[in-house]
Amino acid sequence: MSFFGSTEFLLEVSKGKVAGHELLFFASNGDITTTETLIWPQGGAYTFNDTPATLYLSSSDNTDTQNIFIEWLDGNYDVQQSTIALQGHTLVSIGTGLRVNRMFTLASTPTAGDVYIANANNHTNGVPNNQAEIVSMFESSDQIRKIGLYTVPDGHTMFGVGEIYFSSPKGRDNDFFWNTRNPSTPTPTLKLNVTSLYQSTVAIELTYTPIPAKTDVFFTASTSSGSGRVTTRGPILVVDNNKQGSRYEHVNVSSIENTDIKTIGVEHLSYEAAKKIALPEILLNRGFSPKEVNAALASIIGRLIAPGSEVSTVNHLRNNSALDEILDTDFSNLHKNRLYKISDLLLKHQSAIESALYQKERELFDFSEVVTLYDLTNTYFEGKSLKNDNAALGHSKEKRTDCKLVALALVLDASGFPKKSHIFKGNIS
Repeated sequence: MSFFGSTEFLLEVSKGKVAGHELLFFASNGDITTTETLIWPQGGAYTFNDTPATLYLSSSDNTDTQNIFIEWLDGNYDVQQSTIALQGHTLVSIGTGLRVNRMFTLASTPTAGDVYIANANNHTNGVPNNQAEIVSMFESSDQIRKIGLYTVPDGHTMFGVGEIYFSSPKGRDNDFFWNTRNPSTPTPTLKLNVTSLYQSTVAIELTYTPIPAKTDVFFTASTSSGSGRVTTRGPILVVDNNKQGSRYEHVNVSSIENTDIKTIGVEHLSYEAAKKIALPEILLNRGFSPKEVNAALASIIGRLIAPGSEVSTVNHLRNNSALDEILDTDFSNLHKNRLYKISDLLLKHQSAIESALYQKERELFDFSEVVTLYDLTNTYFEGKSLKNDNAALGHSKEKRTDCKLVALALVLDASGFPKKSHIFKGNIS
């Protein structure tokens, strides 16, 4: 799964950390007969009214006074939200609108009656007289809207981001359909037979399909005989097209070609760590030029990522690493001699650099200065090393008795931070 639909991304959306993105979970249930209808608790036909009208809130129980949260779309398909107190059977005007996408009780005590939103003032004891005028509702057993219908607001795009579950009751054979309609376009209502079930539950992946603004997306169902209560449930992602970074396009992944692929993750991490311990600043204070600082970072980070000689480090930085982009330079013409020269310069200032780094680490981690470990190791040269005064035959830890060695010494403090290092003759042990 791409990051767009990954668990990590959806968790960030659900935490409100992705601008212009909202993750919603819809569920619907309803009694279905042999006539295909919307899956909703009211049952029977649902009427889509595309003309804005005053919306009225009411309850079938006259004692209900709970607050109801309502999210509806006005005549321009813009999102409106309100929290409105029920007045039992008495109709309460919400505002002018077309659809209701969300409604639920905002009270610790549930409503005693079923709650309705209708587009006409035509009720008996709080219940709309004409089912065609019901825009939304919930049953007292649910306290939340469970209708298999969502209308995409203006300026938004809806995506499926996972599996939609469909459940068929015992002893019933049901067909489920996914439908879209958009009254603002000449396209007719589109219907797709998603699945056919017999007394079971199945998950169908409806992922990444973009649904444009002002589109009604809804699920319908029918049964081969009799009637029974079916359910659907699943997540959707609603994206504000006007928010930065929220535009998506269809791309044929088979057409994508990769060239000049380089790594950047470990380079970025290493560079940020170098800045944290003030390594660039320390080098500048020792008289390094900005170009020399970049060369030093190239040598150090390059060998941290892919340990090797100057030649192998140069090849890695040229061909495999994007470190030069992070440092705002160009390593395409990097030569091994540049790394040789910067290594000599680093060695010249070794003691001062190590002292400055150690003090910076003490500031960052607030540890006491206690020497606890002094260790020696050695490494070998396969050449003659005639100009290396420290190269000498000795006891090789890698059992290369035929090669000259140098001994490497490291002093660590109590917290495991390097304090000093030194290179000795290879016959030191």
